Amino acid sequence: MKEIEQSSIYNQSLFATAVKLGIADKDSPLFIQNLVMNRVASFINQYKTINGKISETLIIGKFNSEKDKIIEAFTKTYAFSEAFYEEAYVRLKKYHRENNSWQDLFTEIVEEESHFCEIFVRLIEEETGKLITSPEQLQKVTGIYEINGTWEGDQEISKELKKQTMKALATAEIEDTFARAMEHRYYEVLTACLKTGGKYKDLLEIKPSLFYLGESYQEETIKKVLCIYYSLWDPTDIRPDIKTIAEAIEAPYSVVLSAKTN
Repeated sequence: MKEIEQSSIYNQSLFATAVKLGIADKDSPLFIQNLVMNRVASFINQYKTINGKISETLIIGKFNSEKDKIIEAFTKTYAFSEAFYEEAYVRLKKYHRENNSWQDLFTEIVEEESHFCEIFVRLIEEETGKLITSPEQLQKVTGIYEINGTWEGDQEISKELKKQTMKALATAEIEDTFARAMEHRYYEVLTACLKTGGKYKDLLEIKPSLFYLGESYQEETIKKVLCIYYSLWDPTDIRPDIKTIAEAIEAPYSVVLSAKTN
């Protein structure tokens, strides 16, 4: 598995998604800068309408200093999430078709991204025709029993200890991948429930055990869904207020309020 900055497939998918959503020019890889400047331009226009004059240099400086927050907010939108998933699925499927190795594909999975993990499991299910229901099954199907690690002081570590470590690392990463994949599926079903008019009580009836997850996943996943679906993360507050959302889905005010900081 890779960190985000190490995954070429992740970065290619990210850029392609930005192009599709009209945020980047297909001939320029500098879509992050474009994204920031678009937000700057929008803010400047809004501010001018209200206050007249403004120092654009100061605003640009402020937005550049908060670039990471702007990018994070953008990638949390549901439109982006849906488009990014499809783009990543196509690219990961193509990569596997060309390499024909679950081990090779696993090295391209970004561990922080649950949808990458879900795509990995989905591709295995599509090829084998079997539903993956446990990390043990996932490990058996992929044959990933060892993962190379980085070592310090090679001469002092026995081959046997290295082998044990590589096995433990493989098991831990497979377990994490399975959990993140199932969490993504749970999240998508909860979101679909809201999109079709579901209430908070309906969300509670969708148990994480249906996705081979422990009950501890329910509260935090529901909060995550509410946060993203209703754009509670949006610093501009261009959304219904907390009370309105709580009344609409018949949820306790405290639940929606806590979802805002999720």
